[in-house]
Amino acid sequence: MTDNRLSLFCLVHGEATSNAFPVEIESTKTIGDLKELIKTKKTNDFQGRLLLF
Repeated sequence: MTDNRLSLFCLVHGEATSNAFPVEIESTKTIGDLKELIKTKKTNDFQGRLLLF
């Protein structure tokens, strides 16, 4: 069985690279799923100012 999870480091535009944070997601998921995962993971940090393209 192969591992189909991806580990991505996300960074908010304009933030220092030291503020990058890891997110793990299955390789079969969509960009929409990734956006929701980021939003869920960083809800407290982004309250009212998160815009995902």
